[in-house]
Amino acid sequence: ADVNLRGIGASRTLVTINGRRVSPSWVGSTVDINSIPQALVERVEIITGGATTVYGADAVAGVVNFILREDFDGFGLDTSAYMTEQGDATIYDVNVSYGHNLASGRGNISVYAGYYDREPLFASERAFTAVALQDTWFGELVPGGSAVVPEGIIFAPQIDYGDGPARTTFDANGDPVPWDSDTDRYNFAPVNYLQTPLERLTAAALFNYELRPKAELYGEWMYSSNDPTSALASVPASAFLEINPDNPTLTPATRQLILDNFFPTGDPGIRAGAIGKRMSDVGLRIIETEADNLRLVTGLRGEINETWDYDAWAIYNDVTRDENQLNDVSASRLQQGQLVDPVTGQCFDPSNGCVPVNLFGINSLSPEAIEFLRLPPIVNTSTRRQTSVSGFVRGAPFSSWAGPIQVALGAEWRRDKGTFAADDILFTGDTLGYRADASVNGEENVAEIYAEALVPLADNYRFAEYLGLEVGGRYSDYDFAGSVESWKVGLEWVPFGSLRFRTMLQRTARAPNMVEAFQEQYRETFFAGFAAINPAEDPCSAVNDPIAAGNLEKCVITGLPADQVGVWNADVGFPGESIFGGNSELRVEVADTFTIG
Repeated sequence: ADVNLRGIGASRTLVTINGRRVSPSWVGSTVDINSIPQALVERVEIITGGATTVYGADAVAGVVNFILREDFDGFGLDTSAYMTEQGDATIYDVNVSYGHNLASGRGNISVYAGYYDREPLFASERAFTAVALQDTWFGELVPGGSAVVPEGIIFAPQIDYGDGPARTTFDANGDPVPWDSDTDRYNFAPVNYLQTPLERLTAAALFNYELRPKAELYGEWMYSSNDPTSALASVPASAFLEINPDNPTLTPATRQLILDNFFPTGDPGIRAGAIGKRMSDVGLRIIETEADNLRLVTGLRGEINETWDYDAWAIYNDVTRDENQLNDVSASRLQQGQLVDPVTGQCFDPSNGCVPVNLFGINSLSPEAIEFLRLPPIVNTSTRRQTSVSGFVRGAPFSSWAGPIQVALGAEWRRDKGTFAADDILFTGDTLGYRADASVNGEENVAEIYAEALVPLADNYRFAEYLGLEVGGRYSDYDFAGSVESWKVGLEWVPFGSLRFRTMLQRTARAPNMVEAFQEQYRETFFAGFAAINPAEDPCSAVNDPIAAGNLEKCVITGLPADQVGVWNADVGFPGESIFGGNSELRVEVADTFTIG
């Protein structure tokens, strides 16, 4: 569970506990607020609009601050069980808390433990979610689904069966038939979770103790363990594949279709086409996750004199996350199983225990082919360790004609280290069921200083019970992302007690997260192109005369060789390749925000 103010991404909303930053729950920027002990939450404060000047990076959209109780005294037991009106999808939630005031009210210690268990519910178990729906763009919702079907589908080349070019699917015997978008789609909805199973353990301990009249020691210990399991429909395998038309696994009709229509290759005995098949026989894609989150805080606060008080603290966050992705299919083995010797009936390349793979028709995969295609469990491990030391002093050393001027001065140092060990198979891209991915290993350090002031301009006047100016500035210096200045200037006017106007102009900032800055770059081949239906959609296709249209330079930039501009014609669904990954040269993201209300 994360929070996303103003809809511009959870990575731009800062989450704090008692005003102190919470580490992201992965190598990205989002915070799982399930790790916060709900029984000890006193209230939640939300600051909308940029707040980087006061709270630091990531507060572009605002801050959500969870305030925990510091005076809980007694024993609390909160237990609940929920089920639907149909008697399923049960949720059990048990929370136990105990607090005790120390030394005649000079301190307090509170402990908490919680257990949460949520049973699964598949979408097939409810009529309103059992069918995937799609919008017709004319105000109607109709049954829909995926074009990648268990019977197999040929996306390209498209073949004219009498009513114009169309995709090809297959009957139960593996013979080609024209694709009907209205009736032939795969309904993936039933096998997805409507309620995802989850088991979570949480624990926390809080204390505060007055060492002397003007100095208080405090601390927080929080731990959570989340074990969710998610499911996706079986792999929608789609690839641009080479196949020999005399492959003995094919029916005569399919052999002839491939021979007559598929794209030629450098080998006269091999054709190529864009083919898809829903790998239902391999099983659902299952993702098992185990995430552990530890947070330690210790600090000292108190008064320096009658004018100034202070607060200083250190935080250590340690997050580990293990993920197993099951029932994926190998792209290279899918290709390997298409090239079959017509004499022996065996793969031309017998390595890895290759067996022929027939993609056309229902239940066309043999048990041996299923196991040949299935990848071993994909294992990803990530860690996030964030250490910070912060402190500020605040007081009212000056006064204006309207009252005391409140000032705060502070500094913070933060070290953020993240790792993500992606399974090798994800980096090679030999995966059809899960996105290709690459490892992350980086560290960013930042030192910051900041100041803010509240300056009263009017007090207890007619139509101005209060009028005040709010100003502030922060300077942040990152090892990789460089330095940045953020600031704020605002005005608050209370004409009378029940009405208040506020406005604020701010420059806020967000540093690149671990993935954006430090992920290893990798290539991913995808089965899509600019031309989705008609090759003429591609402005670099020769039919559009890109040179005369002034697109020569643009087509070269996208990767088309200069000598092919005006010669090459696009094909529908031709595979493309993109480069993904991080960039340590990224600088701090800056946003100017204006709020009024």
